[in-house]
Amino acid sequence: MSNPLSGHKSPGYRFRFQVRSIAHNILYLPLSMRQLPEIQQLFQGISPLTVFNKKSLPTARKAFYEFRKKHDFAYWAATEYHISNRNNPQNIIALHLNQHQYKIIDTFERRHFKRLTASYVISKTIPNCGVTTCVQAYIQWRQIYHPGTTSYTCTSSLKHLELLKPPVCRYIKNPVPEYDRIFIPKSNAHLYFDSYQYPKFCADEDFTYVHLANMTQWKDPQGKTSAVIFASATRAIPESHDSLLVLEGDIPTERVYSHPVLCQIHLKKFPMQFLSHLSPNPYFLRKHIEANIPLRKSPNTPFLILLNTEDKK
Repeated sequence: MSNPLSGHKSPGYRFRFQVRSIAHNILYLPLSMRQLPEIQQLFQGISPLTVFNKKSLPTARKAFYEFRKKHDFAYWAATEYHISNRNNPQNIIALHLNQHQYKIIDTFERRHFKRLTASYVISKTIPNCGVTTCVQAYIQWRQIYHPGTTSYTCTSSLKHLELLKPPVCRYIKNPVPEYDRIFIPKSNAHLYFDSYQYPKFCADEDFTYVHLANMTQWKDPQGKTSAVIFASATRAIPESHDSLLVLEGDIPTERVYSHPVLCQIHLKKFPMQFLSHLSPNPYFLRKHIEANIPLRKSPNTPFLILLNTEDKK
């Protein structure tokens, strides 16, 4: 099991960090932090008071852990992000990654460290494993610490949409808005929420992060609305490891694509059989995906994350 507080077996590449003046126990921090000036100074034995410009050791330690939240999603989620317990909605709990959420974040973080284009298809063979919650938390974490970004999330229904807004509103300590837009003042970030049931498209906005959730539940016999939503949301998304595009849907266990290696091989060609699980009319969706995401070059090929009952932390 992973420990988000110590970082032991947490997602992404990690390095061992042991500075007694900061923590008595060993920490395992994201490898992206290793070359940061603050970490290098601590390794060189410079006092945390100097590194973080504080007058007492407790406040310097607090500054270090606030600094860590910017780079360590699992730690931030376990200490700052609170969701409703599925079995008891009145019970608000911290987000500790389950094995399926761990697999998603581990993939995101490792590929981001390698500066690979962040386009993903998440396909799951199991229901209610927290995929949408996890992806939303990750996007909101990125927006909190990357000023001026804009995200777009589209779910299958208004009911599902209303479950996604409270966690970020708890974090920024604002009431949940009736309209489908949330502003994070600290980072000048905008979050747009939409539903396939009553889409607004947001054609005039340019998004850094796009999450199309539960696409297999979108009732779109012709596939036209799905294609318009996709094209509108992704028309200006940057081809960068700092952006994020996630298409999320289900896939039956009895299909050949339940094998992760086969999934990655076939997905590079985006076959109609696979896209049919994301849209009732895959031809429209493929047309607009190919128009918006270059699929011919392997670095830009959307990466498949398959979730099944065999996933382990």
